[in-house]
Amino acid sequence: MQGEDPARPKKTKKLKKGKEFFPGKPPSSPITEPTVKYNSQPDFITVTGGTLHMYQLEGLNWLRFSWAQGTDTILADEMGLGKTIQTIVFLYSLYIEVS
Repeated sequence: MQGEDPARPKKTKKLKKGKEFFPGKPPSSPITEPTVKYNSQPDFITVTGGTLHMYQLEGLNWLRFSWAQGTDTILADEMGLGKTIQTIVFLYSLYIEVS
């Protein structure tokens, strides 16, 4: 567009403090039981063409169980073993269960 500097970020609308982003209040707990282990890779991963290693699946189950118990967790292991994908899959599993 004319008059706009491409290096300058576009302005975004800010929410007022205390205003909820979502119109309804989200449920306080998931609809399904997160303490139930995934014995195999979840379907929502398979349809993407991706695969989880067994240790990543175990990490996913541990994250879900810890979250259900209200326990804070830290994923810590060697670099490059997939902590990021485990975290993404964990958050997505909660998202699809609550939605």
